[in-house]
Amino acid sequence: MSAAQRFFRAGVARQIGLLDERFFLVYEDTDWCFRARRAGFACLAVPSARVWHKIGTSFGSEASPLRTYFSTRNKLLWAEKNASSGERWRLMRAALRRLYPRLAI
Repeated sequence: MSAAQRFFRAGVARQIGLLDERFFLVYEDTDWCFRARRAGFACLAVPSARVWHKIGTSFGSEASPLRTYFSTRNKLLWAEKNASSGERWRLMRAALRRLYPRLAI
């Protein structure tokens, strides 16, 4: 749902809270939807909806080191909150491979 609108009843926000500010820039919507689903609410996406998002506004480019940092950091933060220990390990290894491609992990 990145760069998309979210519509929800006030009771959902009262029950699960708003976006977690620790995620700053990426994965905040993923975390919010996981919390909503865990609380019994449905999260729906409209695949036919189109949103124009000017690439580079926050990061400078898709390949910027800042984007890599926040994407990797926040994926690991999300995993810590929401994934099983096996999935957390898999995501950690993938993150290390992405950041250090020459490592044999």
